[in-house]
Amino acid sequence: QQGGEAQQEGEYLPVEEVPILAPPPLPHITTFLDTINGLSMRVDAQLDALTNHVDARCTLLEEHMTTLMSYFPSALDT
Repeated sequence: QQGGEAQQEGEYLPVEEVPILAPPPLPHITTFLDTINGLSMRVDAQLDALTNHVDARCTLLEEHMTTLMSYFPSALDT
């Protein structure tokens, strides 16, 4: 019985006692992940710049439309 109890204790270690070993990254995987991260950051920056450009153009368009609409009386004004 004691042998069985010792075996059960060895099979069920508390989570704190279970060692977690991460495999060492392979050089080509690390390089690949760094490349993907760099590309992702560049795409994010370009998307932010494009979004800012489109927002600025939409604001300018709205201003021009407001100016044009001020030249024509609306149906409610007549």
